[in-house]
Amino acid sequence: MCRISEVLCAKPWDFTVAVPAEEGAADAFFLALDGPAYQMALAKRGRKTAPKGPCTFLWKLNDGHAQCGLGDLRPGVCRAYPALLVNGTLCADSSACTCRRWSVLDFDGETERAVLADVAQEDAAYTAVVSRWNQALDSERTYRDFCDFLLAAYGVSSS
Repeated sequence: MCRISEVLCAKPWDFTVAVPAEEGAADAFFLALDGPAYQMALAKRGRKTAPKGPCTFLWKLNDGHAQCGLGDLRPGVCRAYPALLVNGTLCADSSACTCRRWSVLDFDGETERAVLADVAQEDAAYTAVVSRWNQALDSERTYRDFCDFLLAAYGVSSS
């Protein structure tokens, strides 16, 4: 989120949303002490909270295909998709893809494992920042406050 915000000179709340957190999510953040837990997600087109809607950065091409408009700025999970590790085994999960069915034969195993390792490091760093936010929370805050905290934590100017 911070890379996208910095490069596109866009405010994170313009292209992300707070969605209810999945049970036990390590990256869950709070906006109120006794409030519900949230996770950050890229906004979707149409209703911004629609879980299966097209990403706001998805470009529809003239030939009917679609591609991410972020290119190398894609979040790690998007760069890795549809590869994932399950108990150390490289797998393909194309359940969210309507364009084709993926298999591990589509992957360069070394490359995919390296991307997934980078994603794991990014996730660990983000989870640590979210933990600091949650520990410092002493009053009700807004999603914009949370985004500003993230930008500051990653050294990105919010102006």
